[in-house]
Amino acid sequence: MKHLLIVMLMLPTWVAAHSKMSETTPANGAILTAAPETVQFTFDKGMRLVLVVIDGAPATLPEQDDFAKSITVTAPPLSKGRHQVEWRGLSSDGHPVNGTFAFTVQ
Repeated sequence: MKHLLIVMLMLPTWVAAHSKMSETTPANGAILTAAPETVQFTFDKGMRLVLVVIDGAPATLPEQDDFAKSITVTAPPLSKGRHQVEWRGLSSDGHPVNGTFAFTVQ
């Protein structure tokens, strides 16, 4: 019982320690007049991206020597329409983190 109490008291610290997406460029839900050449990810804590998929195709990741709060990925040529971005990364606290967002090119 004592160990359970210790785990419960530490849980909020573990949950708060993960990196969270704070911003993307283009923003989620953005409507653009031209296709972006890059996609930028901004996190509240250090992150190392391990996979970025745009419309089902893996994107080429930049070289990442360390954990960073801002990471820019070169986008493939994008046509008009809605584009889905999926990402996976490793937070500086060692936990895997992932997410998705989308934008539209008109």
